[in-house]
Amino acid sequence: MSNLDQRIKGIYAITPNQPIDINQIEKIITRHKITILQYRHKTNDENTKLDEAQQLRQLCSVHNTLFIVNDDINLAQKINADGVHLGKEDSPTKQARKQLGNRAIIGVSCYANINLARQAQDQGASYVALVHCSRQTPSPRRHSVH
Repeated sequence: MSNLDQRIKGIYAITPNQPIDINQIEKIITRHKITILQYRHKTNDENTKLDEAQQLRQLCSVHNTLFIVNDDINLAQKINADGVHLGKEDSPTKQARKQLGNRAIIGVSCYANINLARQAQDQGASYVALVHCSRQTPSPRRHSVH
């Protein structure tokens, strides 16, 4: 277990799937003592993703907040993120571990499937997310934090 894995605690926030407002995100990190931030802007504009991820990486460094990139192992590596969060359509956990190294945090969405969770753990995931919350189900809803 890496030192980063030992810091996986506290409030884990996810950016909205839209262009970031760095000032608003900084206020949220400060006000709510966010300890982990996941960048989740699913744009096809690689320059935008790189720029936003670099801004967030710097912000997280200032606030001692772990920074996780959603879905994109190459971007996580390029900006030296603390880790990556993978879904079922993304690269395998083993590939992420090989590319990012043993110190990286690797999270995996398992869609309420315990077998996927066990498989992800066996492949080196640092954590798994079992339940996907959405507005289409009676599960707990996502809430915006301001």
